[in-house]
Amino acid sequence: MNNFNNAIIECEKENEFLYKFEGNIKFTEDAEEAHGLEIDHVCMRGSSLRNTEWIYGLAIFTGHQTKVMMNSSASRPKFSKIERATNRYIIFGIMIQTILCLIAAIFGTWWNLFWYTEGVSYQEYLLLDHHYTVSLPGPPYAYTEEHHPEKLLTVATLFGTWFLAMMNFVSSSLLVSQEMVKFLQGTLIEFDVTMFDESKDMSAKTQSSNLNEELG
Repeated sequence: MNNFNNAIIECEKENEFLYKFEGNIKFTEDAEEAHGLEIDHVCMRGSSLRNTEWIYGLAIFTGHQTKVMMNSSASRPKFSKIERATNRYIIFGIMIQTILCLIAAIFGTWWNLFWYTEGVSYQEYLLLDHHYTVSLPGPPYAYTEEHHPEKLLTVATLFGTWFLAMMNFVSSSLLVSQEMVKFLQGTLIEFDVTMFDESKDMSAKTQSSNLNEELG
């Protein structure tokens, strides 16, 4: 029986190659003979013993440094063609909404700065404060500004106002309707008599309804 208390293992660094391993082991520090280690001497994480009662082993790589963990990759999300198209349309709609809101905010700021003059009465519900005096010596007109708010702050405020007012520009009910349709399609698949397996006495099971459109 070999004692592993003083054993020294020299091997390659952690990597994701499942069918490659190079190293050697010395049972004592001053031992002259080293025993080679290959992939046949390695038990991967999660391995099960069959036709073998016991083995001697040492943990070389642990945690995220094991070959199995380094070789595993994150699962890729699956999207149907309709979902991809819908996402593109939503992004395109948000871009148009942002451009329109920015144009409206800039125009509104320009309106407040140059069109409102002192002494003109407006309806109170418009909430238009007169912060500007205008002197008109002749074209081009000379404008004199008095304690007016920052232009960028006005543009940002009007942009947020228009963005909230145009929230229905991108219909959120579209996604809800799609999910309802997919749920009903999954329910019909489970109750489809033609998809019933009589030998196993088992009907079709819908694990995910994201790719219903691709079945046809």
